[in-house]
Amino acid sequence: MKKIILVTKSQIRHQKFLSFALSHLSGHKIYPFVQGDFNEKKFLYNNCKIILGNLIKKLGLQYSSPYQNFIKENLILSNYSPDSFINLKNNIKKIEKFVYFTKDINSDESIKKLLEIRPDLVIVFGSKLLNKYWIDVPKFGTINFHYGILPYYRSSNCTQFAIHLEDFNKIGFTLHYMDKGVDTGRIIHKENLDIKNFRNINCLIGRIYERGIIKLVDLVKKFDFKKKFPSKKQTFIKNSLYRHKDYNDYIGFSSEFKKRLHDKEWPFFQKLIEKKIQKLNNPNLYSRIIKRVKKKKKLSNGIYIFLYHSIIDENKFDDWELAYKKVATSKKNFESHLEFLNANNFHPLNLSKTPDLLKRKDISKKYFVITFDDAYTNVYKNTYKILKKYNTFPTIFVNPGFCGEKVYYRVLLSCIYSRKKVNKLREIFKRQFSQIYWSDCDDTFFNQIKKKYFPYETERVIEQFYSDEIEEKINMKVHYNLEDLRFLVKKGWEIGNHTWSHMQLNFLKSIDVKSQVKSAENFFQKNNIKTIPWLSYPNGRSNFVNNSIKEYLKNLDYYGIFAGGGINRLYSKTEWLRIPVGNESKEDFSNKVFKNSEATNEILENFPSSFN
Repeated sequence: MKKIILVTKSQIRHQKFLSFALSHLSGHKIYPFVQGDFNEKKFLYNNCKIILGNLIKKLGLQYSSPYQNFIKENLILSNYSPDSFINLKNNIKKIEKFVYFTKDINSDESIKKLLEIRPDLVIVFGSKLLNKYWIDVPKFGTINFHYGILPYYRSSNCTQFAIHLEDFNKIGFTLHYMDKGVDTGRIIHKENLDIKNFRNINCLIGRIYERGIIKLVDLVKKFDFKKKFPSKKQTFIKNSLYRHKDYNDYIGFSSEFKKRLHDKEWPFFQKLIEKKIQKLNNPNLYSRIIKRVKKKKKLSNGIYIFLYHSIIDENKFDDWELAYKKVATSKKNFESHLEFLNANNFHPLNLSKTPDLLKRKDISKKYFVITFDDAYTNVYKNTYKILKKYNTFPTIFVNPGFCGEKVYYRVLLSCIYSRKKVNKLREIFKRQFSQIYWSDCDDTFFNQIKKKYFPYETERVIEQFYSDEIEEKINMKVHYNLEDLRFLVKKGWEIGNHTWSHMQLNFLKSIDVKSQVKSAENFFQKNNIKTIPWLSYPNGRSNFVNNSIKEYLKNLDYYGIFAGGGINRLYSKTEWLRIPVGNESKEDFSNKVFKNSEATNEILENFPSSFN
């Protein structure tokens, strides 16, 4: 029988490690060292059933004096009383015979305990850096479970950093001997986990710990204690030490990761795609990336859904169209986009038919879908001949709240800008929303209005300002009315839900989110407008969508679609991807298509085969 010290902490994963190790290493004498700044009584109160129960059972003491009453009162009963703390306090001394609690594993008391035991082996599952005594005293060394792949990721939170850096091929764990460096000891075993097998981050992390615990204990069970485990010296990797104090992005990423971990407010897949596309947009990388991608001369199969807004005829347009040109596409460029798709063997597809294809995993071709958001009045007249030429029937996402006289507030903003009234509007915002520092740069100010959105108030202030200040009224026949929508349906166009009035859902209360979606749905039903069960998220980037919205859509049996880019190759319910298109030339449009294809492929190489 060999003496083994188990060094760990007090969190749930560490408790599971102790429990598993104690129950599977019964042939050895085990000394648990539990470290951390925690309340011993509370720890014992909550966890003695897991840890101490196995200890007492292993030693043959269960249900025998003097521990019988202690077990009955504190280990077996699930309904504890306040008096249990007193009972625990009275039994601490008995318990310390089996578990050594310390706030500092390197303290003089801890080292004294180590020298008394003189263990044959030390196993570490969660600890700060150990001093030389822990390295030198054990006859067969000190083995550490490392939450990451060495030598590429050292120190703590390695899986988090690997995900953050999108280095999905280096997610897993490493078992290694400890030395005086930070995770620099000889490697005994390392194991990568394929994240395609996991639906979310929580499952992934749990499985890393589970696999690591099993492998660690299994190695010790098979160990003959004649010589050290076979191991391999680490190669040195520059900049492989990841500590949050050294890593500039970590603070922001840490909170974001917690959201992923707990499945809160995080449209995972779309976020990754957007981030990858942003990287490809880097001016220093762009030309090289496009050159590299185009060299392959092949776009991946999948469903390419394109997002347009306003379509302008350069020879004939209304005032508001010119004012709102930021998201507008010229008729000429729109046609060139479809020419490119046709020349590259893309097949037209209705949006309503896309889920069935992906459910059947029928992505043997390149499909394209055309969609329009906001139902602008220039869309049909400037596209129907072009769409007919390529046998394409688009989907138009409608805000019924704008089917009358009301106009989307960002159109009003554009008109205010074109009439050089921005400074006046900014002064009103400074007075009305004084808690916000409003930028003097017009473009930044407009972005702030979107990001610092005040539900209902933002629209009200802008609408009132436009009514009071724009002397020269602009032609504002902006959105399709009820009769226009009926006409589009007859022409084979599909109608989708864009919420009632395009409000930013992530700023709304749950009841208001439901109202925005249901009010639009009720409008279509009341007026006998045939629709498809699709919702385009207003301001469709991932940061404007949270998990509560997605869950609500699932309950309604809606498909949710983003506007952040990406190619659809996986079936989803609420994370369909669209490529937003502006007034790009044919060449720029081609580059955008290649770029989105490349970004999606890189992410999908390390992502689950399906998600919901």
